Amino acid sequence: MEFLFYLAIYAYTAYTLQSIAKKTSTPKTWWAWVPILDIFLLVKISQKSYWWVLWSVIPIVNIVITAILWMRIAVRLGKPKWLGILVLIPFVNFVMM
Repeated sequence: MEFLFYLAIYAYTAYTLQSIAKKTSTPKTWWAWVPILDIFLLVKISQKSYWWVLWSVIPIVNIVITAILWMRIAVRLGKPKWLGILVLIPFVNFVMM
């Protein structure tokens, strides 16, 4: 049962990331469904260089990098910048995506 719960969360986040990529006309939206490649897609959507992927796998630094990337994505979608920070709050992040 627990496996199905985690699978549902993964499917939801992958689907929302793919939808965001489509809205921003980012190519290779299928990357959202592949672990590790989804980080590359997140960086690509936010229009940062791929070096940001390296920063996003460093513990503690990744929290700041994730906030910056989501703030940038929020701006690209025409939303206020502060909405990107809300992705760091558990359970709120599902609504914000």
